[in-house]
Amino acid sequence: MRLVTILATTLFVAGCGGFIGSATRMSPEEQRVHTVSDTSSCQFIATGTIEEAAQHVHTYIKKNVVASGGDAYKVLSSEDGRDYSGRIIGRVTYETWDCSSS
Repeated sequence: MRLVTILATTLFVAGCGGFIGSATRMSPEEQRVHTVSDTSSCQFIATGTIEEAAQHVHTYIKKNVVASGGDAYKVLSSEDGRDYSGRIIGRVTYETWDCSSS
C-alpha cells in the first residue's frame, strides 16, 4: 500500500509540474518576438497591461503580442508589487507593434 501511495504521489507531482511548465513554454513564433524602441517603420496594433509573476511577465507579453498579430512590443511602464498572497508580481504596460513589413 505504501508503494502505491508513493507511486501515485510521484505521478501527481510530475503531472502537475508538466502542466504548470507548459504554460510558460513558447512557440518558435513567440520566441522571435522582440522589444523595439524605434517604431517609425512599424504599425501600431494595441496597448495592453499584464500582471503576472515577475519571472513570467515577458513570456506572457510575448504570447499576447503573437495573439494580437504583432511581432514586437515596446514597454511603456513597469512596476513591481505583491498580490494578495504576498507573491511578487510585475505589472507592465506595453504596446504591441507589427514591424515585419519594414
